[in-house]
Amino acid sequence: MTARAPGQTVITLSGFGISETYRITVLPAPTILTMTIAPKVGAPLVPGQSRQFNTAFTWSDSVTRTGSVTYSTPGGTISNAGLFTAGQVIGTFAVVASCACGLSDTAMVTVAAPQLTALTISPKAVTVTGGATQQFGVAATWTTGATTPPPVTYTAPDGGSVSPAGLFTAPTANGAYRVVVAHTGGTLRDTATVTVGATVPTLTRLTIAPKTASLGLSQTQQFTASAMWSNGSTTLPPVSYSVIGGGGTVTSSGLYAAPAAPGSYRVVVAHTEGTLRDTATVTVGSSNVTLTSLTISPKTVSVITGRQFNKFYVSAAWSNGTNTVPPLTYSVIGPRGHVASDGVFTAPTIPGTYRVVAAQTGGSRADTAVVTVTGVAESPTLAAFTPNRPNGLALITDTYFGNMQLWANLNEDGLAYSGDGRNAKDPTAPFGPDVFETFYPGNDAGNGTGGGLFMGPNGQQWRRMYFSLMAWVPTNYSTHSNGEKFFYPVVITPGQPIQSSYVEWRPIGDDTPNGPRFGFNLITQKSNFPTERHSPPPSTAARVTKGRWTRIEVYCVMNSVGRKDGILKAWIDGQVAADFTDVRFSGATTESVFENIRFAGTRGGGASTTLTPPEGQIRRYSRLSFFASEN
Repeated sequence: MTARAPGQTVITLSGFGISETYRITVLPAPTILTMTIAPKVGAPLVPGQSRQFNTAFTWSDSVTRTGSVTYSTPGGTISNAGLFTAGQVIGTFAVVASCACGLSDTAMVTVAAPQLTALTISPKAVTVTGGATQQFGVAATWTTGATTPPPVTYTAPDGGSVSPAGLFTAPTANGAYRVVVAHTGGTLRDTATVTVGATVPTLTRLTIAPKTASLGLSQTQQFTASAMWSNGSTTLPPVSYSVIGGGGTVTSSGLYAAPAAPGSYRVVVAHTEGTLRDTATVTVGSSNVTLTSLTISPKTVSVITGRQFNKFYVSAAWSNGTNTVPPLTYSVIGPRGHVASDGVFTAPTIPGTYRVVAAQTGGSRADTAVVTVTGVAESPTLAAFTPNRPNGLALITDTYFGNMQLWANLNEDGLAYSGDGRNAKDPTAPFGPDVFETFYPGNDAGNGTGGGLFMGPNGQQWRRMYFSLMAWVPTNYSTHSNGEKFFYPVVITPGQPIQSSYVEWRPIGDDTPNGPRFGFNLITQKSNFPTERHSPPPSTAARVTKGRWTRIEVYCVMNSVGRKDGILKAWIDGQVAADFTDVRFSGATTESVFENIRFAGTRGGGASTTLTPPEGQIRRYSRLSFFASEN
């Protein structure tokens, strides 16, 4: 049958004495009603990057089908399949999709110049003799992932000279000097330290301790290293630990784990930048060492229903005089309650008396603590919550959060708060369930804002400040590779720009969920005097551990004009975490003050090499007691 025009037609079929008539409706050919290009907009591209564009059609017969499309753009190239590749010209360009039906749609794409995200000088620290030379280099990272160094300028602000290519010539006078590299035409810079001495000290001795150890199967032993230099210094250089013959394992910090097989093994410590090394001998036997005692502490604890007790600790004694804690198994005697493998106890919702047992895994030694679970929250007194508070400070606020009004003129405690945090609930919080919470989106690699700041009533300013604060981060918290700004006092000088100093959380040790994770690190940054850095103290007790509520106290005193006599002290659960008495918060030539305090600062300081978890991550804060003085 020959196709007919749209409409109705009648067909009669005859044959063999039979005739049939049919009425047939001929439908019009489907037509395209709309055409849409996607995505309409997107993140800026750099030259050479690509983006896939697609088109979608709606047809008059509601059937989903594609159509023939022609793409065009003046800002680069685009394939017949819609793959756009940015050209070298910077700007915003249209990407047009057209079809033979006469319809078209437009998307916009921005092509931006690559940005420099990191600039690093190397080496960071070096010691040379007077008049000697040292070659410095630079590494860079761009938003494209490229590592080609940009044009840079070298300077030696403290003495000596440095060539445009980074060759530093030391002065003849002994002392510490800086070599600064800066992005020519940009803002990024980095600094190296050169120590000039009459002679360069050499490492003369490297010693491991203990020299011998006797362990049971699978037991652990902590080894340490000490050093002696030709100038009398005992600073420990970079070292590495290893086990000869594969008899057990040893961590980068010297913690040796014995194998499951008896034998004699050797643990070696070596100078990673030299040839000196030393060896310890470990004898591992199945029955040569026995556990003589196992003690849990504290022995008695009172916990509110549904709350967590920070942690039970266990000490041990062995027949050979060592005190390495063996593998443990925790359990709770009673119908409720839970104790984790790291000793953190979560109280049940039913008050009562419970027992937490710590037992040697695979052994017979055990000890018990008694936990009294109460149904009434007993908030500690203000004095008990602020045990390291200095005298002479006035109470500014003692807030339990929960109803904080951000960007308010005055809050319930008479202070003004601002920030991008939020009120939240947490039944495990020590002063909960009301808490203050900051949120950082999933898979984030950039700077993370968060938290808030509070200011005194009527613009009040202070020269001394102290606070005590409960803080918590989850066990899967990923630390920003450029640091975690926690305490952030804002420094001002009348008539001059705002200056800020802060304390960072720095990664300490491994990244295990329940291991020691954060330590304090003071960094004061000013445009008119050098950056000062103080490393955290070696104490392993003063650490903020993920997944656990921790009390943090901070006290700071503004420095005198032109002097490094400011004070910053910090405590974690009562343990000293920072004790600096030579801080220069401000380098101004007139008196400076603290205008406000960011009690929950920001993450980062640039792009991070560590992404946040896909679901995002949070910080929480419970109770803030703040004291200050104007003099």
